[in-house]
Amino acid sequence: MVKVSILIPTMNRPEFVVRLLEYYDLVKSKHPIYIGDASNSINKNKLLEKINTYKSVLDVNYFHWPNFNDLKTLDELVKQSKEDYCAYIGDDDFLIPNSLEICANFLEKNLDYRTAQGKAMIFHFKETGPYGKTFFSGEYWKNNSIENDKSSERFLEFGKNYWTPVFSVKRRKEFLKDLEFYGNMPDKNFGELISNFTFISRGKSKFLDCLYLIRQGHNERYLMKSGTNWVKSPNWNRSLQICIKSLSSIISKEDQISYKTANYIVNKVFDDIIVRSIKKGDKISENFFDKAKNLFKNHVLFSNLFISLYRNLQAFLFPKKFEMSHLRILKKNSKYYKDFKPIYKVITNKF
Repeated sequence: MVKVSILIPTMNRPEFVVRLLEYYDLVKSKHPIYIGDASNSINKNKLLEKINTYKSVLDVNYFHWPNFNDLKTLDELVKQSKEDYCAYIGDDDFLIPNSLEICANFLEKNLDYRTAQGKAMIFHFKETGPYGKTFFSGEYWKNNSIENDKSSERFLEFGKNYWTPVFSVKRRKEFLKDLEFYGNMPDKNFGELISNFTFISRGKSKFLDCLYLIRQGHNERYLMKSGTNWVKSPNWNRSLQICIKSLSSIISKEDQISYKTANYIVNKVFDDIIVRSIKKGDKISENFFDKAKNLFKNHVLFSNLFISLYRNLQAFLFPKKFEMSHLRILKKNSKYYKDFKPIYKVITNKF
């Protein structure tokens, strides 16, 4: 089998990392796990104690880097990994082992593709923490493939339909190269933007029909800053200029066009991103579940029973539209049932 390094930055959340280890043990994953931990000594020891119980069944590589931020931690984890392919997740997310191998096999045979990924779901517990019983769920990203031959064309298409290939499977050497500006970017929003645009600028991206990523939404999850607050932040302009200059150079080199032409394309895309962000006065993108969660939270008339019945009815009446609802995937006739069932078992097993 083709092994994929699973890269997990974390800080003071041992219970979430333990949940991940429970899952990978349950499905007997053979993919190596690399944990970069910035925790204090108490949480470090809690996590190490649990990791030791899985050492005989999982390939876990642990690093304690208390002075690293998440950007620096990810960069260092890629350097520490030994496999040809790797994928990054937050400590509260899940990458499905079978799908990691499917994506890596695709990249092995298609050298002009830089990233590969499958379907993704995001869920939100009513309860706080890593375990719960009542939750909402939905599609995290669309069936995204960007297969234009020219870097500039991919860049323009990606600007219209932004998503997060940072979670996709990548070749280790290419991932390391693409993170060149990520760890040192003054503004975190631009750190995410420059890495995702770099992946797309340097190669095609393929969507494969498999259940690939499950993300957990919660109040502590990092979301890109709102438009006006983002633009007024102290490192905004400096980070924007780094982004534009770096991406213009990449496109110029990839397409063998003048820097001036590439710079025009990059400026056009980033102008649109900034305008959209300011107009919305909100995150650059927001998943429907966030809106639903806030709506239901603030209106007590929507009982849990009503919500559950409503979601079941939606999944039944509109199977395609709500394909990434857990209510749909938990049906045994779903092609993703086998891969999702172990995750569902782990996240609900305390209730």
